[in-house]
Amino acid sequence: MKYKLFLFLIVVAVSCYQQKTIKKNKNISIFIAKAFEEPISSKCIKLRFNNFEYFIDTNGCIDNKFIIKSKYYYEKDFDEHQIILLFSNEGKKRFSKITEEHLKKKMAVIIDNKIVSMPIVYEKINSKTAVITGSFSKKEAKALNDKINN
Repeated sequence: MKYKLFLFLIVVAVSCYQQKTIKKNKNISIFIAKAFEEPISSKCIKLRFNNFEYFIDTNGCIDNKFIIKSKYYYEKDFDEHQIILLFSNEGKKRFSKITEEHLKKKMAVIIDNKIVSMPIVYEKINSKTAVITGSFSKKEAKALNDKINN
């Protein structure tokens, strides 16, 4: 049960302003944000995922300052290399709010300006941890973890 939704969600973010691009913080650009098939404002950025274009709402995205640390983890049951994120109290509040506001809709998980996952949020997630999953190799997952922690 503890793996229910957050196996699909990543919650690291980079500050996004009115630029149509994602600013890099530390050595990596990662964030989670609401995704739409049509732009909802001039602040949306357009990215492709699985041959489709999506418009990413950068309002309320979660910034690296809300991540306390990350840890590499290998999930044997799913044969997945993962990165577990630990949020600050404010990060937990923001993640809870963004998942509550976007129920039954797509969220974009973006790493270095590329969508790596597009989960659908089925319920509000009120947790201090989140898990980055995807088709990462062990080497890629460990490198990503190292970048987040530096």
